[in-house]
Amino acid sequence: MISSDVSVGTIMKGTITKLASFGAFARVKGGLEGLIHLSELSYDKVDVPSDVVSEGQEVEVKIIKIEEERKRLGLSLLLDKDISDSSEDDEDSDDIKNDLSDSPDEENKPEQELEVKSDEEDVEDSEDKNSE
Repeated sequence: MISSDVSVGTIMKGTITKLASFGAFARVKGGLEGLIHLSELSYDKVDVPSDVVSEGQEVEVKIIKIEEERKRLGLSLLLDKDISDSSEDDEDSDDIKNDLSDSPDEENKPEQELEVKSDEEDVEDSEDKNSE
């Protein structure tokens, strides 16, 4: 069981134990392991975790997710990031999608459809012009 003093939003010290292509693992208080996903390592784009952290490095992490049954934590190095930020972003994108879907179909149609001619029609047209 995960300790009762461990909750989402808690900031604690941890040690990077392993690097993977998708993030870094850290051990925190009580021997719990947690994953710091690539997207939680830095506000900037991170290609490989070793650009930001190294094994054995001491870090401060924020708990952003608790998987009680698996005894695992989701961790972040972005200490000032509001945990609810990502869900708000999802809501904003839903609002934009709804705005787009509410617009009438007529507005989404092209103003004029182009007539497509085959190569044969172009040849016939040029022959007609040449014979005149």
